[in-house]
Amino acid sequence: APSALAAQPVPTPDVTLPATIDSPSSYEPQTICDPTARPGSTALKNLLVQTYGPATVYIPRACTSSTSEHFDGRAVDWMHSVRVSAEKAEVDAFLSWLLADGRDGTPKEMARRLGVMYVIWNNRMIRTYDERNRPGWTEYSGCTASSKSSRSYDTSCHRDHVHISLSWDGAAK
Repeated sequence: APSALAAQPVPTPDVTLPATIDSPSSYEPQTICDPTARPGSTALKNLLVQTYGPATVYIPRACTSSTSEHFDGRAVDWMHSVRVSAEKAEVDAFLSWLLADGRDGTPKEMARRLGVMYVIWNNRMIRTYDERNRPGWTEYSGCTASSKSSRSYDTSCHRDHVHISLSWDGAAK
């Protein structure tokens, strides 16, 4: 609901932002196994906790045979559920802030400043690195199918957390 979204805080940068805004991040897949939280990932985690209060936030994960920016410390999982209205409202407020155009019209200003490559949340994915070919939110991994509506798919469909992957520049802060 708009009133619930409006009532939520949004992050406030604790530094003066430079006038120049970065170009959108390119897609930089995980290519190494070094599950160490990077400075930009840690700063994003801290920003979420400072703005919205205590929460479980994961950054590195043990490497497996799949590909994930968690394996090189560039992905953040903020454990909030779409099934808990207060948590959903916080995530939606954060994403509105993250993906809003800048005052000068620069698309997705804060995502660009933070080096966000993509976000997955609530059955959908936004690829900030590929706005030309895939603008806006798109379905993620068939998750809007009725066959995947049960709670057993909440993790794989990112309904129990929001996933944010950073470029190497974003991870380096």
